[in-house]
Amino acid sequence: MDAKILYTSGYGYEVDVLEAVSRVERPTIVFPSDVPLIPKDAINLLISECRSSICSLLSRSEFIGVSIWKGLTLDNYQSVTYPGLIINVNTKEDYEKINKNCP
Repeated sequence: MDAKILYTSGYGYEVDVLEAVSRVERPTIVFPSDVPLIPKDAINLLISECRSSICSLLSRSEFIGVSIWKGLTLDNYQSVTYPGLIINVNTKEDYEKINKNCP
């Protein structure tokens, strides 16, 4: 498998994701680096429930940045809710909480 490094403009997460996704084949899944320990069943749920061009995974009603892109139609969007906890690590408290979940 060949890996491709994509550089984006750096104008913010949403703009950078759109830039990156528009330059790769679809479908593609976006995994942000600050969301470790994503359960396999959460990804399976996102894939199986997605009926739109773009689907974003929510954990306990919070966007976590994980999404599947089947196309670039921005107004054809769906949220898929995972009932378990997935932690987006943005603070020291988040970091400490995620470390308690490490094997």
